[in-house]
Amino acid sequence: MFETLAIIGAAAWTYPLAVWIHQLLTKTKVEVINHRQLEIGFTTFGPMLNLNLAFSAEKRDAFIKQIQLTLTHENNEVQNFQWEWFEEILLEMDMAESGTIPYKKNQKAIAIKVPTQTLIEKKVGFQQRQFQKEYTLLYSQTNQTAINIKESGVEQNQIIATSEYNNFADLFKNFFLWKVGQYKGHLTVFVADGSSFNAHLSFVLTALDIKTLEKNINTCKEALKNHFIDLDPDFKADWRWVYREDTSK
Repeated sequence: MFETLAIIGAAAWTYPLAVWIHQLLTKTKVEVINHRQLEIGFTTFGPMLNLNLAFSAEKRDAFIKQIQLTLTHENNEVQNFQWEWFEEILLEMDMAESGTIPYKKNQKAIAIKVPTQTLIEKKVGFQQRQFQKEYTLLYSQTNQTAINIKESGVEQNQIIATSEYNNFADLFKNFFLWKVGQYKGHLTVFVADGSSFNAHLSFVLTALDIKTLEKNINTCKEALKNHFIDLDPDFKADWRWVYREDTSK
């Protein structure tokens, strides 16, 4: 009897153990699909590239923990971007007067869970960490200068003559990387189990595209001036975007 119970007990945990070992040894496979349209911009967050991506997982659920984008211009200049945020449509409501209205959620990019048998779609925003690092440093320096000017009783617009303010304003021109020509992009998706998966994209920027995007440099400077001098609560930046199709397919 005791032998029978032992066999039954062993059988009870053998199958779950086998399933667990199988899951442990089986790595997921992730497919990354780019929905072709690219949104290219430049704001006070620096160079930006927004992509509509879809993810599917095979074998087991995937836990995406990072996505990196490397852009290579036709002159071999390489620029690195990291995901910073993603947007998803929570629901859509049909309105009689305005048609279908999507309700979206925008959040900091930390991780995306992709269950098997499910297609996960996200709009993913890519930015440059180096720009953010420089921005944070120059903002801190300029802000401290603004505080010193205010405490000294000097008119606030005198900050324009300071090196801190001008270095901050020059940041936007210095980090404007977009150029006429073809770009080839390489996406690397990192999964929590240690695996990584790739996707590719390609697009071309024209002289008119660059002229459109360069207008954002002055808009950045206007936003900077408003923040430290004008202090207009109704100020709204007029950002210009360029939309291109992924030509890699």
